[in-house]
Amino acid sequence: MREQEIIYESLLNRFRNTLPAPRDPEILTQSIRSKIERITDGTYRQKRRKMRMFSLVSGIAASLLLCLLLHDMGMYRNIGENKPSVRRETTVFKTNNYLKNNTIDEIIKEKTAILHRKESLSLLIQKRHK
Repeated sequence: MREQEIIYESLLNRFRNTLPAPRDPEILTQSIRSKIERITDGTYRQKRRKMRMFSLVSGIAASLLLCLLLHDMGMYRNIGENKPSVRRETTVFKTNNYLKNNTIDEIIKEKTAILHRKESLSLLIQKRHK
């Protein structure tokens, strides 16, 4: 067992110390030269310039969308202020007008009629499910 470990370690050391030999050095040099020519050529720079422009435009679009989202959130909730929101002001205004135009008896009749309709609908739904 000990002999096998020694042989194994010697093989590993031999593999670690030897450099890999290229299979076809001419093809390797041609590919290196072609890559260098492509980098020094104008097409590589044009691609990089296009990518920079694309990233700039997409960054501007993302920040614009973020600003619109924050603005939309601020329209309905005034963040950090004690003022009531736009929605609350309109509902308070509608409620005040409703109370001014209708008497208490009319409001009670309307609400009981709505409750009666809800109860009758719930009874119909229960009958259908049975």
